Amino acid sequence: MGWWQVSADTLAESRFVISPLAEATASLIILHRGTAAHPGERTWLDAHQPAYRERLARDPVTALLVRAALGHHWIADFLTIAPTGEGEPTLSEDLARMRERLPEVARADLTMSLGGPVPASLYRSDLPDRAADLLEWVWTETVLPYWPRRRQIMEADIVARTRQLSQGGWGRAACRSTRTTTRRERSPGLGCCSSRLPLAKAGSRGTCRTGTR
Repeated sequence: MGWWQVSADTLAESRFVISPLAEATASLIILHRGTAAHPGERTWLDAHQPAYRERLARDPVTALLVRAALGHHWIADFLTIAPTGEGEPTLSEDLARMRERLPEVARADLTMSLGGPVPASLYRSDLPDRAADLLEWVWTETVLPYWPRRRQIMEADIVARTRQLSQGGWGRAACRSTRTTTRRERSPGLGCCSSRLPLAKAGSRGTCRTGTR
């Protein structure tokens, strides 16, 4: 549970958007924590977590980076690139923006996520590239095979939330899920899609998410 304060201008310029990067990041978090929210997610986790763990075992620097980025206090900002502009962002576009982050900015984000000093072995110049490479792997290996169905669910969720927006305002649309959405989340191989639907402010780097793991 979190408390978010969003200005009226930011909210007025916000929109629902489907973000492949947000889905890949949320899937990374589930793979890292190894905790499933429902039986369908457990099926997905059992199918993909062994390969994920094997990949990180071969790359201890990236494994340490993930542990630091998904810290106890915060999720490092460079893992959660906010959609900008108009239209739907592509994964390649968002990963390119991630790779452009300066190493010192990434380390500052890790300091926030860890709530303390960054391990000495992460004082290196390739942190954004390593994060992007891992998220690209997560997308290709664990999300893309299910993407048509996940996308269908998210599109239905946008329709439902738009209806809630017209009936009860942004508070209801952004923070509450319908019974229909909850049932759909329990399909095998699917994550908790509605809770990862980003709410992006057009033309800026700001974002108001409906809730992340």
